[in-house]
Amino acid sequence: TGLGAPTLWDASTGARLGAFPLSGDSRIATFSPDGSTVAFGGLETVVRVFDTDTRAEQLVLRGHTCGVSRVAFSADGSMLAANGCDGARIWSLDVDTLLEVARDNVTRSLTKEECRRYFDDQGCSA
Repeated sequence: TGLGAPTLWDASTGARLGAFPLSGDSRIATFSPDGSTVAFGGLETVVRVFDTDTRAEQLVLRGHTCGVSRVAFSADGSMLAANGCDGARIWSLDVDTLLEVARDNVTRSLTKEECRRYFDDQGCSA
């Protein structure tokens, strides 16, 4: 049995702003420091990140082998940490930082298939 979709409310007016399209397995949530995103964890092995204005899913962060018991944003909102029974995982949410790490650590070019998978054909050479 699920808990129902998490709902966002306006704290000053009490108005219901809308629900996030999640199953009842999401039991914990944390907002980014600027309030623009919210991350959910729970019985699933993933962390789901949503835009608070549109309630659209932005990211699904994978890596845990069991449920996620805690999620937290860094003070500047550029990183997200999640803890589960298999330990903690930390993700960079800043694309520029990810690209910098990739440039410093990747020792080969992406294949055409990898380029299409990760960049939706944008910038992939023929």
